[in-house]
Amino acid sequence: MSNLLSNRNDIGHIFILVFYLNLSKFKEYKSDLKLLKMAKVRGAIEVNTEVCKGCEVCIPVCAEDVIGMSKEVNRKGYHYAFMKNPDACTGCTNCGIVCPDRAIIVYRVTV
Repeated sequence: MSNLLSNRNDIGHIFILVFYLNLSKFKEYKSDLKLLKMAKVRGAIEVNTEVCKGCEVCIPVCAEDVIGMSKEVNRKGYHYAFMKNPDACTGCTNCGIVCPDRAIIVYRVTV
């Protein structure tokens, strides 16, 4: 090992070899990388309507204006949150984080 490290040309050759090995793998998976770059994430929320107390804390934190309050009430008499604009959801999880009752579950799907 000390012989190898003492010769700068050998170190350079090893570096070049490792570089080209990684480059060849990159070329093999280049089409897969393009697909990953083009993939978009869509979100969806699931509201446990029986747990939601209708506090509306989730509505102002939703930048995409996805969440609204239902006109119906749950067993406890509360209006609960629902997805009024499901196509706009990005899956940011802000609503799930601020929900004091943990009534919101956020899902992300790559499309």
